[in-house]
Amino acid sequence: MKKVLFCLVIAIISVVLVGCNNTSKTEYKINEKAVIDGIHIKLVKVEKINNELLITFSIKNKTKDTITINPEKNFKYYNNQIVVSNTYKSNKNIINSNSEVVYTLQYGYNNQKLHSIYFYSGVVENNIKFSFTSKDIK
Repeated sequence: MKKVLFCLVIAIISVVLVGCNNTSKTEYKINEKAVIDGIHIKLVKVEKINNELLITFSIKNKTKDTITINPEKNFKYYNNQIVVSNTYKSNKNIINSNSEVVYTLQYGYNNQKLHSIYFYSGVVENNIKFSFTSKDIK
């Protein structure tokens, strides 16, 4: 009887610990896919051209609705804690249901070792960070 009770207590503690340790990933590197509310987003390429940093994402809309991506609202690239403005004008801001687009952003290049660009979905809990190093830049 004591063995059964002991096993039952251990099982309950294990379930509680596993349930409490249910954290979701919020930071991604190149070619790692993030999924937010049915949107699959992946940083696929970073390149430096004429002192400009081109950051390319693959974005798949797996929802049943059309979504709109706004580079100033949804993406933030920081240089020494200052938001840098996107200078690339894309005509792919609307993504239909079950469609995929290649989405490019462009920023002035800064010589730092670690770069981060954030994707803000509009829901604070769903904000994610894509990081890359100077070695990742082609």
